[in-house]
Amino acid sequence: MPPSPNQIQSHSTYESVPRPRRDQTRQAYTYQQAGASSTLNAWLSEADSKAPFHAVGGYRPVTTASGSGANMWGSAPAPPSSTGATYGTRYGPMAGGVEEACRAEGQNRGCVEHDVVMNLTHKRTRFPRRYVTPQRHLNTAFSPAYNQETRASELVPLYAPYIAGKTILVTGVSPGSIGDSFVEQVAVAEPAVFVLAGRSPSKCQGLVNDLATEHPEIKVKSLMLDLASFANVRKAAEEVNTWVDVPQIDVLVNNADIMAGPYKLTEDEFESQFQTNHLGHFLFTNLIMPTIRASVSPRIVNVSSSAHRLHHVRWTDYNFNEGKHYEKWKGYGQSKTANSLFSVALAERLGDHTAQNGLTAFSLCPDYGLRKADLLAGSKYMWGMGHIKAKDLDQVVATHVFAAFAPELREKNGEYPVDCHIADPRQEAVFSWARSKI
Repeated sequence: MPPSPNQIQSHSTYESVPRPRRDQTRQAYTYQQAGASSTLNAWLSEADSKAPFHAVGGYRPVTTASGSGANMWGSAPAPPSSTGATYGTRYGPMAGGVEEACRAEGQNRGCVEHDVVMNLTHKRTRFPRRYVTPQRHLNTAFSPAYNQETRASELVPLYAPYIAGKTILVTGVSPGSIGDSFVEQVAVAEPAVFVLAGRSPSKCQGLVNDLATEHPEIKVKSLMLDLASFANVRKAAEEVNTWVDVPQIDVLVNNADIMAGPYKLTEDEFESQFQTNHLGHFLFTNLIMPTIRASVSPRIVNVSSSAHRLHHVRWTDYNFNEGKHYEKWKGYGQSKTANSLFSVALAERLGDHTAQNGLTAFSLCPDYGLRKADLLAGSKYMWGMGHIKAKDLDQVVATHVFAAFAPELREKNGEYPVDCHIADPRQEAVFSWARSKI
């Protein structure tokens, strides 16, 4: 169960957390404490990546930590100095039977973030060493605060203050879809307005009815939006811009897409996946930009995919030589690469994290482990995703929630979240052709 507001304020209750994720050359472990997160990073050799670390889903009082840790690292890069840390008895996780913790009071924080523990084995002497680092040294760009096991139902209560009262427009909300699940999860935190956009409004009527029954305080509006028709996109955008009762869009989630279909041109003479997944969203977003920028803190999320690895954007031949060179997964990959580049461009041209109403934009990978059939149809090995396992909707939508509402992303404008953390380019989670400036 997530902590109550009173528990968050008092910093007195700790949540159970899943076993941390392990990388080959680096370990980044995170625990959730009373609504705040903190990460312990240890740069290790590949041999040391097998050092024991046992996380237990529970917490109890721990003893005082000590020692600078300066001689623990051998040839591995040394971590930042721990000067300025405050050590003392505190609640923390049990790790490998060792109970040590750091009460880290970082600069400009004024409150304890969390206590973290790690049991390291020195690769030369092979005897146990412990190192504890203050949280303020651990705010690196690629330190995952969550992993592929994280659930949207866990994140929504934590981000509730950033969801409540917002106007959220979501495309692609057909029954049982990712968009449908995203709306249902976020509704718990009571946004002010949902705008549900889709090609067939009748398909999302069930979701509209459910929201009216379970969350009558939320205003729900339906919008007919056919991304495969520029004429329809323009009509939908004009409708949004004239709504008196929706003066701004705080969060836009461009979620709708089609996947790996046969070659087909739209009425506007573009390959169908490229227009539906990217060009339609591109046009719609730009046409409603005045309404988006009317928000105090606007955010745009473009749903990309690890499938962007399958193909770059064919700038001079986006229609695959009139279909002669078309392959359905390359077509899908092109559209997902374009989604990511769109977020990069939005962040560069309209983003200003120093401004009160600076726009933020992100692309994300929801991880197609969601549907085993789709994953196998595209070949997870071809995608370079052979290690992943299937996710349920709650886990898939978690990255949507993270990208749409996490306040810590404000200074990471234009980035690409995957598994609820910023993708690490050193791990090739995102290819350069999806991140390069155009």
